[in-house]
Amino acid sequence: MKSSGDLLQLSSSKAKGRPSPSMRTSASSLATAAGAAAVSVRQRLAKGPSGCVETAAAPNAMQQQQQPHLLLLQLLLLLQQQQLLLLASMKSSGDLLQLSSSKAKGRPSPSMRTYSCSTKRDAAAAAAVVVVVVVVVVVFMLRKEEQQQQQQQQQQQQQQQQQQQQQRKKQQQQREKKLQQQQQQPHQQQQQQKAAAATAASQGWRCCLSIERRRFRGCG
Repeated sequence: MKSSGDLLQLSSSKAKGRPSPSMRTSASSLATAAGAAAVSVRQRLAKGPSGCVETAAAPNAMQQQQQPHLLLLQLLLLLQQQQLLLLASMKSSGDLLQLSSSKAKGRPSPSMRTYSCSTKRDAAAAAAVVVVVVVVVVVFMLRKEEQQQQQQQQQQQQQQQQQQQQQRKKQQQQREKKLQQQQQQPHQQQQQQKAAAATAASQGWRCCLSIERRRFRGCG
């Protein structure tokens, strides 16, 4: 407890009379553990092996003599464990105390200077990497959007060209049909005229033949 009090006094003097919360909690836990151990030792010394208060001499005197020694050893081990935990917390919080004292005096320690320089360099490097990554991603996205727009424009142009070609084909087919109809009309008229002339000629020849036959029969 005396050594832990000296360490607490040293840390508080470094921090200008304000010990850290971790040091306060470790000291309070150490004091409570020591008080509880002392109370348990007193109770066990006042009681016998059966758990009741002793009224007469116990038969096993060696066991009664050994029990207080074991309890004292347990108490010392507990105190040593608490001191080790306190020293570990002191070591972990030493940099923070040194930083606070150096900030109060205006003179940062060399370790903190190197740490701040390294952290600044790491932060600058990380920021540069982040900026590069963001720029690369933005450029990639812009190029991708441009490619998509170009592809869409090409598809639209191809569709328009296909539609125009289909319309031209339809117009050509319609023109060809009209030409065929126009060409077929005079040919059909000629055929009709020929057929009518042929029918008329055949009818005329039949009339003449019938007349001549009648004359020939009358003469005979």
